[in-house]
Amino acid sequence: MKRKWLLIAVLAIATLAAYLILGTGYRREGQTAPALATQVDAAAQELAGIAPPPTDLADKLAEAETELAAAVDAFPTQPSSTVIIDTILHLAGDSGVTAVPLVTQPWSLEFVGEEAYAVFRLNVTASGTFASLTDFLEQLETGGPGTLVVTGLTVARDDAAGSGYVNASLDIALYARPDDGQL
Repeated sequence: MKRKWLLIAVLAIATLAAYLILGTGYRREGQTAPALATQVDAAAQELAGIAPPPTDLADKLAEAETELAAAVDAFPTQPSSTVIIDTILHLAGDSGVTAVPLVTQPWSLEFVGEEAYAVFRLNVTASGTFASLTDFLEQLETGGPGTLVVTGLTVARDDAAGSGYVNASLDIALYARPDDGQL
């Protein structure tokens, strides 16, 4: 019988110890509940302040991809330098200007910011009337390669050729997308 009471006493003490250990931990966790509730409320308010994502994201992405493709196509790949010179000479002839390419440089790579562009530079001397030279410059702007830029222009009157005749020196640069091997 003594053993029975001893066993009951040990079980009672063990139950009280377990209750004390578990109850203290539970009480400690219960005391942090208000602080956690405050954090949850703050997070819920921040979440409520975030605007929902637009529903037309797929349309905007498709539009952006189309604009990117158009921008990439605006800079053609490198045409042959012979084709460029031939185009410029045909435009000069159509305008009544005599043009002679003087100095050409091979394609080079230039950086604008972080973007790389292939650039072909040449110098052209042109002779003709002022009106035909003006027409030639307009043809270069509208009928030439879209990325052609006149970087320098010097015009002088040609007294030997007669009135109204001028000689011009044009520095021209043509920009293109670089070949993959150039990057």
